Amino acid sequence: MNVKEIISAHNDSIDNYININLSKILNAKDGKINLTQWFEAQELIRQQNFYEKGRKIQIELRAAGYDVKMNMQSYKLVF
Repeated sequence: MNVKEIISAHNDSIDNYININLSKILNAKDGKINLTQWFEAQELIRQQNFYEKGRKIQIELRAAGYDVKMNMQSYKLVF
């Protein structure tokens, strides 16, 4: 895998979890959740450790000489 593919795979995993898996777990109707489910959603997202996973990738790629940054709101990587 090249750097762009690694970053894309990480970012896609975040998008897939938030947009597809989380909706299924919470039984969201039309992709919308209620306020009570919002708190549950935040906990489920936190449990995915997106920051830690992204940070590990970022450290490895920076050590290889690539300027990879992380969006600290979404934990997505940017090259």
